[in-house]
Amino acid sequence: SYSFVMNMPVSKNKTVGSLTGKITSTEKNNLEGILVLLDDHIAMTNEKGVFHFYNLKPKTYRLYIKQSSLPKGKIIVQQQPSDIDIFPNKETEVFFVMGNTGSLYGKVTFEETTLIQSSKFIKKLPNLIVKISKEDKFYYTKTDKDGQFWFKELTPGEWTVELIVKNLLNDFTFSETQKTISILSNEEIKAV
Repeated sequence: SYSFVMNMPVSKNKTVGSLTGKITSTEKNNLEGILVLLDDHIAMTNEKGVFHFYNLKPKTYRLYIKQSSLPKGKIIVQQQPSDIDIFPNKETEVFFVMGNTGSLYGKVTFEETTLIQSSKFIKKLPNLIVKISKEDKFYYTKTDKDGQFWFKELTPGEWTVELIVKNLLNDFTFSETQKTISILSNEEIKAV
């Protein structure tokens, strides 16, 4: 092996910036191994939930925490993705909170009319499409044969649940097709 002593100064590149972030949780565990995406850069949190991005060109980046890398039943509370401005020769800091998700169990009840009809024309409860939305997030599911549906791993807060019934109004009447539901952390809320 050879070693050379070079008497040259080492200087910091002042044209790039860096980003340091931390994910916190009330339980203070399960913080290691969470994937953090910054445009086309990827970082992983350490056991304390800390992650770093170095040598970033100054501009606005999109930061996103990969939901599938979070522990089961957990979600990042803040709105994602986040826009992060990186400045030259500066370290930017961001903080995220990991919280417990909530879920919604719903059921559409079906009441037959009392009119006497031929058995050929009796309507059965169809599978309905159910939409749940909050701000710019929305998800869809379908009711099962008993009219039941579930939404799991939802962020706590106010969600709007809506039955998509446009094509069914000729054959069925609905007492209501939309509800606002408060989803709570670590709880399954019921809606009928």
